[in-house]
Amino acid sequence: MLLGGFIGTFVRAWILRGTVHSYWKVSFPSTVTWTSEVPLRLLVINTVGVFVAAWLLAGPLRHRATDDPVRLFAVTGTLGGLTSYSSLFVALDNMRETSWLGAGVVLVGAVSAGVLAGVVGLKVARK
Repeated sequence: MLLGGFIGTFVRAWILRGTVHSYWKVSFPSTVTWTSEVPLRLLVINTVGVFVAAWLLAGPLRHRATDDPVRLFAVTGTLGGLTSYSSLFVALDNMRETSWLGAGVVLVGAVSAGVLAGVVGLKVARK
């Protein structure tokens, strides 16, 4: 599990390299300044990670025990290290200083995308 966490965290850091607080800036009309702070790369990483975790748990790893080393390495370690909702909340806190509404919109969108990705991952695994 520890090695998986290292791998997942390393991959996330590599994807987000050079983005420190801004992640992947999006340019919208200058009248809406909070949009330039939306952490799109992190949102994509988290959503894809939830999809893959749900797919693995309902598909290839469904018959393995919760303490199985492969399951712990793949899901808890690697995907747990890859996804980072704590980093998302740090980014949302930074956004909150610019726009409470913008941070709220991104929060609702991120959580909704995660739930939808989990549901889709489960459905794909069950086919």
